[in-house]
Amino acid sequence: MKSSTENILASMHTAKPTSFGSTTDVRCVEVNQKTKEDLAQNIGTKDDIGKPNMCLLDTNFLEEMSRIMQYGLDKKYKRDNWKQKMDPERLLAAAYRHANDIQQGEEIDPESHLTHAAHIAVNAMMYAYQIKTYGND
Repeated sequence: MKSSTENILASMHTAKPTSFGSTTDVRCVEVNQKTKEDLAQNIGTKDDIGKPNMCLLDTNFLEEMSRIMQYGLDKKYKRDNWKQKMDPERLLAAAYRHANDIQQGEEIDPESHLTHAAHIAVNAMMYAYQIKTYGND
């Protein structure tokens, strides 16, 4: 019978499809379980209980969001401009414009050549930051 560590190591070399059609190396395990077996075997463990499991996110989508942020930095805005206080409604309006483009059948933004879906996510991230940091004034 394999130990939990052996199962973890075996899972590190599998790949699963993502929503963008490519594969992502699976190096994550369920982080919210503390393995008593590992403790009993006197091998290293990490107490991840209550911490977010970032492996649940699509890394390819996060990468595309990062590319959108880089595009903005290269072509339009100064670094961390989105962290400056601004009207959060403008971010929602931008997200709605991208959603409308999707509804009209356009999946790729003609300016950045990245997906409208990732643009929506970036605007949602910036909106959430504005609300959390500055409130909805």
